[in-house]
Amino acid sequence: MEACTELGVDIADTVAIEDSPNGLRSAVAAGGVALGVPLMVSLTGVGAHELWPTLDGRTAQDIARLHAAHARRPRQDT
Repeated sequence: MEACTELGVDIADTVAIEDSPNGLRSAVAAGGVALGVPLMVSLTGVGAHELWPTLDGRTAQDIARLHAAHARRPRQDT
């Protein structure tokens, strides 16, 4: 969150790629889209928007699709 503030970026416009349970929990709590890529510990049930076993073969478009699928949407008042 601090990095987003320093860069002038809304956390809702970000994807956090994390390999730890605490990192994922932090990203979700801050309001970003959280991608878990486990390395040494399981991330199942931690709250990631998605879990990918690896980043190998993934592209920037994959990250953009992930964000589009899970980003908070502005509230529509009727």
